[in-house]
Amino acid sequence: MPRTTVFGWYDSQVFGAVERVQKHVSVPNAHVPVERLWRIVTRAAILATGTEERPVAFGGNDIPGVMMAGAVRTYLNAYGVSPGKTVAVFTANDSGHALARDLEAKGVTVAAVIDSRADIAAPFALKARVVRGGFVADAHGGKAVEAIDIWRDGVKERIAVDALAMSGGFSP
Repeated sequence: MPRTTVFGWYDSQVFGAVERVQKHVSVPNAHVPVERLWRIVTRAAILATGTEERPVAFGGNDIPGVMMAGAVRTYLNAYGVSPGKTVAVFTANDSGHALARDLEAKGVTVAAVIDSRADIAAPFALKARVVRGGFVADAHGGKAVEAIDIWRDGVKERIAVDALAMSGGFSP
């Protein structure tokens, strides 16, 4: 059922689904429905929705060179490409630390790992500085990132970088 979307999972393993039978044809057949509603009953089901990485909102987060951490990790590990020579990682979860570890392993300078969680133990041994309980307030640059402002305990600090990876966590 490739043109079918499940829209609900109900009690007793009952699912609601809509099949788009003729939504894709320019001249529909008058004797065939355009859509079909399915009631699917199963003995067991597995919910495997996948995840989507959440971006973080801050000034300048749309400057070229500000990327999702997952995208940076894919470029780095799948294609052997780094987004910059000096990269900062802004994270709210352990995946940012894993990215920093991968960047360091490929010889990329990690300026800092800024983790919004104040009371965490770094999950990986990193050469990079880990800023606990901090956040990125602004990214600066025009056609590329040049620096970021981080805040921690009411103190602002500017760090020169040419790329920033961010991860606000994951949503299903």
